[in-house]
Amino acid sequence: MNLSREPLNDTPVESWLTCAVCNNGIRTFMVRTGTGRLHVECDECLSGFTGIAGAGLDGHFWTDQTTWEARPACRSEVLAAGLAWSIKGEGEAW
Repeated sequence: MNLSREPLNDTPVESWLTCAVCNNGIRTFMVRTGTGRLHVECDECLSGFTGIAGAGLDGHFWTDQTTWEARPACRSEVLAAGLAWSIKGEGEAW
């Protein structure tokens, strides 16, 4: 099992969606290693979000208070989840 914070086969993938807590920071797609589920983490305020939708990020939790491991998602994982529209630089609404 890969417990490092490095993605499996690409660079970390960022989302253009705004953090619902601090409205700042870099929002990176992450994968929970035990389940394979995607979420987004904000590096500024340590918020995580399990709900990723066109309306924004929802399902807030604090990433420093979790008991599970996560790693950065690779681009192919984000695409497989149908979230290409939310990748920074690819699906941004202008």
